Amino acid sequence: MKPRPRRPDAPAQRGNTGFYRRFFMPSMHIELFEGRSPEKKRELVQALTEQTCKVLGCRPDAVHIILTEVRKDHWATGGVLWSDKS
Repeated sequence: MKPRPRRPDAPAQRGNTGFYRRFFMPSMHIELFEGRSPEKKRELVQALTEQTCKVLGCRPDAVHIILTEVRKDHWATGGVLWSDKS
């Protein structure tokens, strides 16, 4: 017995890769030190989007990227603030 085709207006399920591939994946949150130019951030998100689409097989408009700029006095590694490093 063949499965019935899904109605076009039926809600998508997790197994329906078309719906989730188009609308819900992937999203990335990138934290970086403040001070980079808009051109550098643009270059970064374009490269991340291109490689994500290549590896995951998704469309560019499905890739969501959030850039969060952090001041060096708000970030520490090994117990030392980055603003205190030379």
